Amino acid sequence: MKPKFEEVEYEVKEDELEESAFSKIFFVIIGAIILLLVVSFVFVNFPIADIIAGKMESKIIVNNTINLGDFSIILENGAYETLQKIYFSNPKVEMSACLLGKKEGNYYLISDLYQPRVYSESFNEILFDICSNETLIILHSHPYKRCIASETDIGTLNKTKQTNPNVLMVVMCEAKRFSVYR
Repeated sequence: MKPKFEEVEYEVKEDELEESAFSKIFFVIIGAIILLLVVSFVFVNFPIADIIAGKMESKIIVNNTINLGDFSIILENGAYETLQKIYFSNPKVEMSACLLGKKEGNYYLISDLYQPRVYSESFNEILFDICSNETLIILHSHPYKRCIASETDIGTLNKTKQTNPNVLMVVMCEAKRFSVYR
């Protein structure tokens, strides 16, 4: 014979249901606000915002070519390999290079490069001689994944354009990632 269980009826008061629903909604809203604050702190503060902006602005070199849509930079005659050697020679400091070649239509054909005299260099700054007037691209590196040009970089580009209107500034922020400014 099976034991009988008594059926027990519970009376739930309306104010208890309203209080429970209010508590759930309150905690969901507070949780969402806290999550929003944490996410905004992570994505808005340095360095995450700079990295995201740099990823969106920069391009990856493919087959020695940086394709920018309306124009391209093509590194020929081992120029990209030489650039890589310079980039990796001292990864703790920024580096600079002056890229030479010719502009044909929408193509910057880089066939040679040299390093200008450097006066000081650090993890996030380099002070170097101006490149010659024959330079097509003034290139320097930035700390890893920081691809955005500084105000000083843009000022240097604008000053150089006064004597060489075809010059570009390129920021190298990874071995294969570049931001290009004209």
